[in-house]
Amino acid sequence: MSPNFKILYLFVSPHGWLTEFKRLGLAADVPKDQIYQWAWISTAQVVPLRFVSMVTEPRQQREFEEANLWFDASRGALAWNDGVIVKLEVQADNALPPLQERMLQAHLGMA
Repeated sequence: MSPNFKILYLFVSPHGWLTEFKRLGLAADVPKDQIYQWAWISTAQVVPLRFVSMVTEPRQQREFEEANLWFDASRGALAWNDGVIVKLEVQADNALPPLQERMLQAHLGMA
């Protein structure tokens, strides 16, 4: 895992990975939306998701400008605004494959 960010949630599908990560080493006064971020990572690109709101009961839900997410301890679904729904499985070890980790680092300007 990169020392520049910590993965908080990681989901996998045949089409890519969805992650929430916390950026480390930022100034204390940085806005939360710069510290806690979500991204969809495919084999070709990193797509940042812009957080709007969240619900934690009765199940976890996140609303982004681009999509809506629901999840529990083992699975979830990401519903893109264009109608495509991606079924997700929780990746318990929170470890991105090396290529996707490098892509995320490059996206964040860390590479």
